[in-house]
This record gives sequence, structure tokens and C-alpha cells, in this order.
Amino acid sequence: LRFNICDLPSSFLPDKDVPDIEDRLRNISDTLNYSCTHWGYHIARSNGNERLMKALDNFVENKSVFWIEAMNLMKKLPVIVSGSDDKTIRLWDTATRAQIGDPLQDHDGSVRSVAFSADSTMIVSGSYDRTIRLWDTVTRAQIGDALQGHNYQVNSVAFSADGTRIVSGSDDKTIRLWDTATGAQIGCPFQGHDHRVSSVAFTADGTEIVSGSDDLTIRLWDTTTGAQIGNPLQGHDHWVTSVAFSADGTRIISGSLDKTIRLWHAATDIR
Repeated sequence: LRFNICDLPSSFLPDKDVPDIEDRLRNISDTLNYSCTHWGYHIARSNGNERLMKALDNFVENKSVFWIEAMNLMKKLPVIVSGSDDKTIRLWDTATRAQIGDPLQDHDGSVRSVAFSADSTMIVSGSYDRTIRLWDTVTRAQIGDALQGHNYQVNSVAFSADGTRIVSGSDDKTIRLWDTATGAQIGCPFQGHDHRVSSVAFTADGTEIVSGSDDLTIRLWDTTTGAQIGNPLQGHDHWVTSVAFSADGTRIISGSLDKTIRLWHAATDIR
């Protein structure tokens, strides 16, 4: 990656108006094309070691603008996905801000949470209709039947980094794990929260799940055994609305209706 990788004659000239743009695009090799498109997928599936994280920091600081330029030239700038109270899921082009194709429809209630798989081939959605649904991003068709098991609305869904599992959190106070290929629930629900589960997330290696709840706590779970890891993380004075792991899995960040954001050490159960 480098500045003006395709040697365009002027930054004021739209790419489509460059007469020999296709020839210039050959400056982006197949290897670079793949790297630009899929580096995030490989990072997500890594163990987040210190050397890799330093390399990622260096990339973001020194090369991210060149990456955006290359992605724009290849017409591969990221697509975002949204879910709405209108019961639909929509895809958007982040460069043009235009909606891509027709909405994805099948939910019978508000869509509360959506997420891409790491390779961007699938979307998962969770809804007030108590179901979780999988969608093919290319064909835009629903994949298989709806995943059912929650007794109340689904508030949060997420893919594991390898795309083989989905985690969901619900108003029924449980967290559930699902097999992406079969749609079957894996094991028993994870139970421990005293109120609705508002947010869930996997560690990058898929071995742990973090959940946030209206019971004011954050909890860690072992994905293999379904057991809670350690004591609940306590400190928020109001409902916990969002949780996420750092890339290396050592820290957790949480947001709450108490208007604060808090950082936690995953291994020590303290802020």
C-alpha cells in the first residue's frame, strides 16, 4: 500500500472519469486485493498476540488512509447493516450512503440486533418476535429456518470469529449458543442474570462470552461448559446496555444508562 497506488493524474477527477482506470487498477495485485479485503477476518480469528496487535496499530496509524484509497478504487468499501422497528434489515453502501437492494424481510417484530460474520458472507438478526435468523449477503435469502428457543424478545446477537456459532441474549434472562450450520441450540441456556440480557459478545478465540444485563451486572461465561466464570462485574448504577471484549480478550468495556463507560480486567473481575 502507498499513496496514490494507481498513479491517478488528479485527486479532483472521479475514478470513473479516468480513461485508463482499468489498466491502472493492475497496480493492485491479487495478493494486495485479498489482503485489503480480508485482513479483518484474519485478525478476528487470531489469538490477538502482542506482536500482531503492534503491527495492527502501526497499520492503522500509517497505512489506513492508503487502505481506504485502495478499497475505494476496487469498489470494495465496507457495507454496513441495520435493523429497525419496521421489522426489516437493510444493507447500505458506506461510500454512497445508498441502500443496497431491497430490505431483508421475514421478522414479525422489531429487529433489535444485527451482525456480520467475520467473512461478511452471512448476517444474523435478533428480533422482538423471539427468533434469530440467518441471511446470505449475496443472495439476500434467509438461510434455513428461524432459530427458536428464547421465550421473550431477543436483544443481542453476535457471531463467533470463525462463524460457526452464534450467541444471543434475551428478555428471558438467558444467553443461548447456536450452531450456525444446523441452527440447533448448543447445550443448555446460560443462566445467572436476574433481569433481561441486553448485550452479548464473544472473545476473539471464541472461548468466552460476556453479557450485560438490566440487573446492573456484567458476567463472563465459558462457551464449552456454559458455566459462569468468576463473580459478576459490578459497579454500574443503572442497566448495562452494551458490552464488548478487547481484541486480546484481557479487557471488557461496558456502557450503561448511568451515563458512564467502564473498563474491566477480564481476568481479575475488577475495574
